Amino acid sequence: MDETKRSAPSIDDFIGEDALLCKILSKLSLAEAVRTSVLNRRWRYIWTYLPNLQATHSNHCIFRRDGSKHVRRYTSPEELIDEAVQIMDSVVNQHCGFGLETFEVDIPFFKKYAGSLDRWVAFAAAANVKELVLKLQMIDIHLFPMVEFYEFPFHLLFQQKRQSSIERLYFEYCSLQVPDGIGRLRSLRTLTLHCVNIDDVNFQNLVSTCSVMECLEVQDCTELVNMSIHQQSRRLKHLTVYYCPSLMSVEIQAAHLDTFAYTGYDINLSFDNLSSVTEGSIYFSSRSYFLDYVLMTLPNVLPKCSKLTLWIDYETKLTCVPEVIYHRFEHLKHLVVTIDIVIGDNLLWLVGLLAAAPLLEKFNLHLHLEDPGPPIRVPVENIPLAHLKEVEIYGFTGSEGQLIFLQYLCHNASSLKLMRIIGSQWRNFWSDPEEILPSVREETLGHLKRIVPPGLDFTISYTHFTRSFHSF
Repeated sequence: MDETKRSAPSIDDFIGEDALLCKILSKLSLAEAVRTSVLNRRWRYIWTYLPNLQATHSNHCIFRRDGSKHVRRYTSPEELIDEAVQIMDSVVNQHCGFGLETFEVDIPFFKKYAGSLDRWVAFAAAANVKELVLKLQMIDIHLFPMVEFYEFPFHLLFQQKRQSSIERLYFEYCSLQVPDGIGRLRSLRTLTLHCVNIDDVNFQNLVSTCSVMECLEVQDCTELVNMSIHQQSRRLKHLTVYYCPSLMSVEIQAAHLDTFAYTGYDINLSFDNLSSVTEGSIYFSSRSYFLDYVLMTLPNVLPKCSKLTLWIDYETKLTCVPEVIYHRFEHLKHLVVTIDIVIGDNLLWLVGLLAAAPLLEKFNLHLHLEDPGPPIRVPVENIPLAHLKEVEIYGFTGSEGQLIFLQYLCHNASSLKLMRIIGSQWRNFWSDPEEILPSVREETLGHLKRIVPPGLDFTISYTHFTRSFHSF
């Protein structure tokens, strides 16, 4: 039979060695996989069964009839994107639609591509795709100052039935309008909204369609004001909210939530039945009384949290340890604190956080400080840290205040077994280990020798300079 008249294999024929070849092709880029169609008659249609399709800038290559690759020169970025869209249009028209696992679009969006994107979404939905990713990222804002958002056609997901088989949805630079009662995403487990135009009503409608959703990430969604997650998210385990500038409140009712992370401006966090959260991350970029919130409110909000990450980037006014710890993290075993601004050379206020976690076993401190200046002398009561076993400090500069804090830890943590210190680039004498003045370096190490107790596994390092002490 003439090769040009040979029909594509049916699904029933796609078994055995052909399936193995398709699995091999799935490891290649889409352009490389299509290129194999010129090898011989058997390979001609194998690529049309690829389980993963991705539209990216790398798909713009032109292939001659002999299979050789030719890369065109483009007069503008838009011309490059035009050809990528045309190639994906051709791929969608020829793909069999069988066994599709992932469909990803990773190109900048212009309104003239909306029709093609609609066809791709309809194709992916009809093929029962499991993972749909739309990364319609911005390109150079100087070349294209107007940001255009793709209006995602939700109705195409339910054109054949009232429920969809998609397990993961990722939206970037999309506009979402979700009519109430449009259908059910009964298989959706992961939802990511990044730079998406969606208001409170449409967000609520979207979340209400996802009865088995386990992971939700919301980032840079400027139209969200009041985010509500209620009982329809009974299986929600992981929630991340990152810098939504108009957001004023978050209301959460998720009995099985395991991890919660919030980064952004000071908002009202309303939690109901979050006793299951074991890992939390909180960063308020504008709350001046953040430490008071952590010590007074957060233990009641996350009562069973075992790992807590706190970010601090303001000039804190807390320069002493609270006399009374009213609330405690009774289950906290791992505390991570990051400090991102000059706050002076006093670190003993961290003792208040350590004291609020009586079962704390591991403490990580990340310092991003300029020259802190003279230390602030603050009387601190010796609070036993009986369970603390491991301490890691990043951004160490060897300042007097930091040495005082290390001395406090070594004196009050009776179970301390391991201490790791990583030097910082901010102070001149750590910026280049080869140029460290021997007198300065040995003076710092001399202080550490007097601080570190016998039997402690202690290491201080920076690039090529490492010194370990196991016992004195």
